Amino acid sequence: MADESVRLLCVWSSPYSMRVMLALELKSIPYERVEQDVRSKGELLLRSNPVHKKVPVLIHNGRPIAESSVIIEYIDEQWRDRGDEILPRDPYARAQERFWADFVEKKIFAGSANVVFRATGQDDFLASCDILEEELRKSNRAPYFGGAKLGLVDIVLVSTALCSKSLVEVGGLRLPSRDACPRFLALLDAIREHPLVRSSLPSPDKLRDFFATAMPWIKSLS
Repeated sequence: MADESVRLLCVWSSPYSMRVMLALELKSIPYERVEQDVRSKGELLLRSNPVHKKVPVLIHNGRPIAESSVIIEYIDEQWRDRGDEILPRDPYARAQERFWADFVEKKIFAGSANVVFRATGQDDFLASCDILEEELRKSNRAPYFGGAKLGLVDIVLVSTALCSKSLVEVGGLRLPSRDACPRFLALLDAIREHPLVRSSLPSPDKLRDFFATAMPWIKSLS
């Protein structure tokens, strides 16, 4: 590890960047954050991710890896024996974790974005929260999705956990009530309060201030 070079091209407020930052922290990987200008893409980013031209990009020993989901699995496999496992080794458990991470990405994360940035889909978002609540009830695991430690589903949920206050106050998102989805909201609370999340990712208050000023610009891109 001492001879390795690990750099992350990122934007601090990007939900996808947050996911990769958390994965690196969970695996205890020292790395250099290379903050990018979200409005003006630099040469290093364009050279490292010529297809999508977006953050995050992990550069490991000079070799770039793009797309947050790909990067997270790379981190877990490359440093399998360091830190906590992100994905279980058992094939069935691994498949289930991937399934629910995909559900969270497409229904919870994207669903909340539809409400905030396109003013549509509030009922669909709440229905998706109900589905995840039922899965948490059936699995009876806590405080995180997989039990005692953060895993892939929690990593995908981290931006929802950190940004939910902002999206409610600034973006008009309506979260389910504690009576309707106690386990889901407790999961968001647990992720938000995890020591590595608190120490390495932006606070909910910082994100709220960001969204309060940047929301019109973000909506113009949607």
